[in-house]
Parts: sequence; C-alpha cells; structure tokens
Amino acid sequence: MANLKHAMYAKDEHLRENMDEREEELYDWVLSWPDAYGIDLESDPSTAHDFQTLAIEIVREARGKDYQLRHGEVTQKAVYLPDGQQIDSETVPEALTEVMQSQVRLIQKIKDSLGITRKQQMKDEKAESASELMDDIVGVMGNLVGDREGYDPDAFDDQDEQDKQDEE
Repeated sequence: MANLKHAMYAKDEHLRENMDEREEELYDWVLSWPDAYGIDLESDPSTAHDFQTLAIEIVREARGKDYQLRHGEVTQKAVYLPDGQQIDSETVPEALTEVMQSQVRLIQKIKDSLGITRKQQMKDEKAESASELMDDIVGVMGNLVGDREGYDPDAFDDQDEQDKQDEE
C-alpha cells in the first residue's frame, strides 16, 4: 500500500499541485524557453507538451536535489565474512543518487529532442550551412549550364580533327 501511495505522489499532477513558490518560478522559467529559442508552440502542439514535460522533470530534479542536501546522500553498509562476522563497514550512495543521475539524463534527452542544447543548435547550424552551400553550388552550376546552348558532341569532334592537323 505504501508503494501505491508513493506512486500517487510521484505523478505530474501531484507535483504541480504541491509546488512551492520557487518551484513554480522554475517551472514558469522553463516554459518561457520556447520564446527565447524562437519556437512557435501553436504550430506544433507536441513541442508544447514536450516543454511542459521538460519543466516538470526539471522541477522534479530540483526537488530531489533539495531532498538530498537536507537529508544527506550517503549511508553505511556492513561488510561481513562468509561466517557472518562483521569486519568493516563501507560507504555506499543512496538509490536516490542513481535516480537523480537518471533524471539528469532524461532532461538532457528531452532538451536534445527539442533542439535547445548548444550541441544540437551547432549541429542544426552546420546542417543549415551545408544545405545553403549546396543550394549555392546548384545555383552556380545551373547558371553555367543555362548560359550555354546545350551539349554539342560534334563540337568535340571538330576540336579532335583540329588537334590531329596540328600534330601533322
């Protein structure tokens, strides 16, 4: 029953209902990113949903990190011999640390899919530059071909005959 209760509290709706002022500011700040990146959410509703998901996940990460800072993130684990005698204890990270690392990876994947990371923007800029370069090359080649009346294979035959006469 406790797991069901914890699962209920983990839902996005519960998180939104119970945000403190700082978390609401963080959520609203993330939702302002589409304007900053020049993304039109009305033309792509799925992108709007992705930004809402990103905002929730960033708030969830911040909440998790706050919890870790308040309650600590390290526990002790006993080390035993095969006969059951405890010989030492070792420090191990809590499971929350692993969950938080997974949360950070999820946030990064969402940012990448939205194209708002610097790395993704650089990739997009390179692709756009390459596309523009190809368009320019095609335009220049088109102009070169357009300036001529067309391919005339006989023109080369005349040149070959002239070359033979020059050799003799």
